[in-house]
Order: sequence, then C-alpha cells, then structure tokens
Amino acid sequence: MPDLSHYYKILGIKAGTSQAEVKQAYRRLAKLWHPDRFSHDLALKQQAEEKLKAINEAYQYLKDYQPSIPAATSPPDTTQQSAQASVSTKLTGAEKCYERAAEYGRAGQYKEALEELSMAIRLNPDYVQAYRYRGFVHSMLGFELGAEADLRKARDLEWEQAYAARKAKRQAEEAARQRSTAQSQSARSPRSASPPSNPPQPNPHWLHLQTLIGHQGGVTAIALSGNGRLLASGSRDCTIKLWNLRTGQMFCTLSGHTAPITAIALSADANLLISGSEDQTLRFWHIKTGTLLRTLSGYKAFFTTLALSADRQLLVAGGQTGRVHFWLLNSNPITHGVYDQEDPVLSVALSRDGQQVLTGSNHHVITMYQGRTGELLRTWAAHSTVSTAIALHPTNQSFAVGGEDGIIQCWADQTTQSDRSSRLLTGHQGAITSLTFTPDGHYLISGSRDRTVRIWNSGTWELLAILTGHTQAVTSVASSQNGQWIVSSSLDHTIRLWRQEQPRS
Repeated sequence: MPDLSHYYKILGIKAGTSQAEVKQAYRRLAKLWHPDRFSHDLALKQQAEEKLKAINEAYQYLKDYQPSIPAATSPPDTTQQSAQASVSTKLTGAEKCYERAAEYGRAGQYKEALEELSMAIRLNPDYVQAYRYRGFVHSMLGFELGAEADLRKARDLEWEQAYAARKAKRQAEEAARQRSTAQSQSARSPRSASPPSNPPQPNPHWLHLQTLIGHQGGVTAIALSGNGRLLASGSRDCTIKLWNLRTGQMFCTLSGHTAPITAIALSADANLLISGSEDQTLRFWHIKTGTLLRTLSGYKAFFTTLALSADRQLLVAGGQTGRVHFWLLNSNPITHGVYDQEDPVLSVALSRDGQQVLTGSNHHVITMYQGRTGELLRTWAAHSTVSTAIALHPTNQSFAVGGEDGIIQCWADQTTQSDRSSRLLTGHQGAITSLTFTPDGHYLISGSRDRTVRIWNSGTWELLAILTGHTQAVTSVASSQNGQWIVSSSLDHTIRLWRQEQPRS
C-alpha cells in the first residue's frame, strides 16, 4: 500500500484534502519546479526534473485516491466495485490523463486538456495518441509550431513502433524457418547434417576513406556531380553544404530554408541544385555563385523525393499529397504537370534520357510514366506495402525497389514486362532508405535504417560487401562514375566516403 502521507507531504497539503485543493497544489508546484525555469543552470535543471517527477507521481496517485466511506444503510454493490477495480488495473496513469484530456477537449476546455496531455507524455514519452491529440489541442489554441512538432513526433514514434513490431515478426519467422530447414536436413541426412551458414561478413576490398563532418543535424540527402568532384548534402539543420571531394573540405553553405531539407537534386555539370524542404518549398540554386535563382511555393505538403534529368530539362518530384509533379524547366514560364496517385509518393527514379519515370508509394504499387509527357505507361505490384526507395539501371532494362521491410525487389531484363520480380534481396535489418546503381551498371548500392550500406552485383545479385560505421540510420547513397568509390549519409550528422581497394597483382 503506498504511503499516502508521503504523497501529501510532497504536495505540501494535509491528509484528506479535497480533490480541488490537490489539483491546485499540484499546479502551483509544477509551475514552481518546471525545468525550463532553470535552463541557465544545468545542476538546478536536473534537480528540478527530479523534483517534478516526484510531484507528478504524488499527484497521479492522490487525484485518483478516494477515501473509502462505509455505507450506513445498504451493503456495497460488489459487482460495481469489481468492475471499477478491473478498470483501474487496466489503465495506466498516462492513460487516465489521456481520458481526462479527452473529456476536457469535448467540453472545449483546451488549456486543461493540454495540461493533462503533457502529463500523459511525461509519464509515457512513447505515447503516440497523446502526442497526436496534443498536436490537435495546440492547433486549437493557435500554437501552430507546437502542433507541428507534436504531429511529427507522433509520426516518428508510430514508425519506430511499427518497425520494431515488424522486426520482431521477421526474426520469429526466420527462426521458425531455420528450425524447419534444420529438421528437414536432419531427416534427410541424420549423420551428415551440414552446419548453418554464417551471415556475410564485411568485404575487405572496400575501405572507409574519410568522414565529412559539418552539419549540425542529421544528413538527409546527398548528390554527386557528374565528374565526382563535388558533393552536395542536405540536413535537418535546414542547410545545404557543398564539399570539394578532392580535398574533403566544405566550401559553401546554402541557407534560406526554414525547415529540414528532405531531398536534393544536382545537375551533372554541377551548375544547378534543387532542394526540397519541410517548409513546403522548392529552391533552385546556382552552384558556382551560391545564389538563389528562384523559389517555388504554395504546395500543400513538402516533397520527399526529387529527380533531375541529365540535360537539366525535366524535374520530377513526389510527396505526401500522393501527387507526382513534372516540371519542364526549358520552357518560359516553367511548364508544370501534376498526376494523382492517391497514396504518398516516397521514391522517384528517372532514366538518364528523361524518358522513363518510376515512382514508389505506400500501397504496393510501382508506377512508370513517360517522362516528357507524363503519360502512364504501366504498373507493377511491389513486395512491400511501402516502397521507400527505387533505382533504375542505366540501361533502363531493369530496376530495384526497396521496402520498409528491409527487402529489395529486383526486376531483371527478362522480367520488366512481367508483374513478378526476378529476385528478392534480403539481409538488411531495417527499412531500405536509398538505392542507386553505379553509372557503369555493375553494382547496386543500398542504404538502410539498420545503419549499413550493402553492395550487390547487379548481374547475379550476389552480396559483395557490407559497409559499417554509421551510428544511426543511413539516409542516402551515391556512387562515382566508375563505381570505385561511394558516398553515404546518415542521421548521425556525418557523410562517409568509401573506396574499392584494387586487388594486388
């Protein structure tokens, strides 16, 4: 039984105090010990956090505590008591706060709802529904920045929880498959059962060359110039940085976006860079001077993926609205076409000549368009519900699609006219975030949330190398023209350069 006197002492009130007085005492102390008041002193801030934690715990118990009062005229209703006891054991303190917030929200008391939701989140920092509802309440109170932050947090938590569940399911299925295989082999050849194969090890012929550090936030996108001398990187710190890969030095920072960068596209001649951001704009930059050429705005959501043709004439973008946008950049004014796909467009690949456009969405569908006209050519069924990355082979005869389940689906030459892929590449333990074929077509490179980069033979689909070193999710990969070195970016704020070591004669 909890020590009620201890809880009353924390709140500075007497035992038996009314619920209204308990709440009043809690509000006074919560304001007094809120950590934000001590941001100037780290030690005091930590002390305030501990104090507030104790205050929250005391309030959570006392506000739900009702002293038992014996009935004078009738026996207690044991059925009702049992039901109430059942409810109280199922709901956590955070869930009770959420229920009270919902009641306040229905009554239009949004300030009170905000307090309860904030308490729920303090008690359970992974409470997706509380973040989402608090985002709504923030919006109703006119706090748009708070609403945006809460809704983004809800999306991130939802993805992480879904990914953890899928990962656990995959591991269970893989364990069951291995047991089944072992039993089958044992039944066929009990005296000479073969040992289980070891997972592929990192290939020693690929070496980590250098780590580029400069961004103050996770690096979300990278792009290489045609000659491989210039690298552009976009980040959650809202900036784009330009790097000289001959020296490994950053030489320019492009600023102007007011929210994290989500996608970038760089022309082969390294004169034009286009960036997309969560601020729902597209910005066109002149690389040699570092100047902003134009800004396209007025979109209902931000773009998650961009692709620019080699001749700089066609730009394709996809985003959360479920639309594929085509811009013919050589016209004056720029010609803009929009094609609805209903589901969010998460990945785009564009052929070198700009004639073929592939898009991936979150609804099992891969779509091909004619690049110059936007005509729908055909669709394929993807293995994963969510197609998070896509790459088109330089010959335009094959392509690869990465899924949220960590599997890469490949269509080879003879199967691009079929709805069935020729190969599923497995091994990644997290969602595929980026795919690219090397310009010579020899390799397929994949990046994943599992923090690794993998290199595959695009002819046999054999795994050639696993590159490790990033400490958070890999977000983007790019390759030099000859495929001898590659670049990877990560949410760990870094960019890593990798080089293929030539075999000794």
